[in-house]
Amino acid sequence: NQSFKPYEVILVDDQSIDNSISLVGEAYPWVEICQLEEKGFATVARNTGLQKACGDLVLFLDNDVYLEKNCLDHLVEFSKNYDVVVPKVLFENGGLFAPHEKGPQILDSISAAFIVSKKSMEKLDEFFDKTYLYHYEETDLFCRCYLFGLKLGYQPKATVYHVIKERPDSEKLFYLTVRNYLYGYMKFMGIRNQFFKNIIFTMSSLFFVGVVLNRSWFDQQSKKKPLKIMDKILGMISRKRISS
Repeated sequence: NQSFKPYEVILVDDQSIDNSISLVGEAYPWVEICQLEEKGFATVARNTGLQKACGDLVLFLDNDVYLEKNCLDHLVEFSKNYDVVVPKVLFENGGLFAPHEKGPQILDSISAAFIVSKKSMEKLDEFFDKTYLYHYEETDLFCRCYLFGLKLGYQPKATVYHVIKERPDSEKLFYLTVRNYLYGYMKFMGIRNQFFKNIIFTMSSLFFVGVVLNRSWFDQQSKKKPLKIMDKILGMISRKRISS
């Protein structure tokens, strides 16, 4: 439904176990499908898609979001002056998903859709840090973009909708919230400026709400009840690796 037609659409399949690939191949034969040989999670999938992209502007989209009409027009036009641009992401019921911070340098810690310049990404030390697997990997990218002098922007005219669904992976996501927060904090803890103070404050707030208060932002728009605190603690103790 976009008036701006993309030059190419790349679907990176991260070892899916349903028939989504065959369905896409039949319904949308113009989509380039790239199947990962091993489970790579979001970071590897995004790196693979970025490397395969022929154009300079690359829009990352999670598989549970959809674009409002003319969203691409607004993002592409706005990207002329920025290296990374995030749209306004809403839940289907109108609740705000991201970003919670609005400004050219203070971007939200999580985004289900954002557009980047591939040439600009090549200035970084690496694309997405594979250590994160998924969850906060875009926060890490935004932080490094800022460190390398890239321009980060927010375009509220571009709207993306995130579907409301039950989360079968709440325990896994809680584990990654704790692990990735600690990893990111150690990675950037030596940097002392207002941008990183805001990022650390946002992540610390989510960490406190999820761990101490036993509430999870990713369950707020779902009917599923938050995990019990003891289940979270046991999950942290017992989970030594992330299963596929």
